Amino acid sequence: MQVGARIINIKIIHIMKLNAILKGAFARFSNKGKKSRSKSSPTSSTNSKKEWESDYVIETGTKIDGVQYYYHKDIMATPCQRYLYLSNFLQEYDMRFDREYLLQEIEAREKLELGIANQFTVKNNSLNLLKAANDLEKLRKLTMQSKERLELVFEPDLIYKIASVVLFDKKENPGFYDAKYGTEKIKKWKEAKATDFFLTMPLNQLLRLNELSQTDLETYLKVASEVKKEHLESISTILSSKAMMPDLLPLSQSET
Repeated sequence: MQVGARIINIKIIHIMKLNAILKGAFARFSNKGKKSRSKSSPTSSTNSKKEWESDYVIETGTKIDGVQYYYHKDIMATPCQRYLYLSNFLQEYDMRFDREYLLQEIEAREKLELGIANQFTVKNNSLNLLKAANDLEKLRKLTMQSKERLELVFEPDLIYKIASVVLFDKKENPGFYDAKYGTEKIKKWKEAKATDFFLTMPLNQLLRLNELSQTDLETYLKVASEVKKEHLESISTILSSKAMMPDLLPLSQSET
């Protein structure tokens, strides 16, 4: 119950912070008047010239696979809707976990915990302690993997997600983030094996990568990718194994 209450409190605090951000943004936009507003849809990936007429200072960034990208000079003052995505991705970056990975790991842990509990359910005076010990070892391995992820300098996929928000091209509205278009950008960057821009403004400064050389980056990307692959394979193996429900336990069926 205490854990549940803490989770609820955290969610309430997060909602309050988001509301404060939204109220501040709306007040700021109201004071600025209609000068920087556009008649076109704010979520559209197709951008008009008016959408670039903004009170925010936009800098010319790097080119990636032949496409010119731009960014807001003050990253922390990025327009509200785009900043909400950036805030979420930065939290994932600091934890070295994204939501999708965490959900898979939690599901794997729950499955192992259920299996262990089932092994200690006495049925016809028989227990499967060997299976319980194996599941405990798998749980220990998941814990070690979590510790390994926390020790990573960064998680490459999370940098791509942050870059998809921070960097925008001429087709985008600088004030709004289109998640679908952001995913398309990441896919193109990965297909082009583009990683050099990790060390350029504004990502190198925002993510504290200034001291990495190109050689260091390439080495680390390789190691981090191998670590992630190993971790995901471990989780996948657990999730794909047959669940041992109480009525399916490999216990003796003989009656005494």
